Amino acid sequence: MIDEQRQPTTAELVDVLQRAVALVRNHFAVNTTRLGVTPVQAKALGHLAEPLTLKELSARLGADLSNTATSVDRLESQGLVQKQIHPADRRARLVTLTPAGEALRVQLEEQVFGSVPALAVLDAEQQRELYALLELVVSH
Repeated sequence: MIDEQRQPTTAELVDVLQRAVALVRNHFAVNTTRLGVTPVQAKALGHLAEPLTLKELSARLGADLSNTATSVDRLESQGLVQKQIHPADRRARLVTLTPAGEALRVQLEEQVFGSVPALAVLDAEQQRELYALLELVVSH
């Protein structure tokens, strides 16, 4: 921990950010595995509260389209999502949650995203500030 009056070095910022990310990733990995999905699949389910095309889902995940398609295929084989022809574009497929997928999405929201110990140390205002700062970092 550095003195609050001293400007942290870039190396110190990177170090603390990496340690924070590791805490969040560990929580995510342990708890998604317990629920029978990978972290990537859990993120996909989280974004599928509304039907999305593979392309839209891929963009939201910040992932390659082929990797997203593979994840969706695995979720489909687990009975958690289904692909349907898009009503406005027959070339596109909409990915929608099955009832089992929706139940799992709700579980993930409550048990994985609802309480992240590494973030629980921050009050609501600090969480908003952190979010704004991280959005600024990733937007450049």
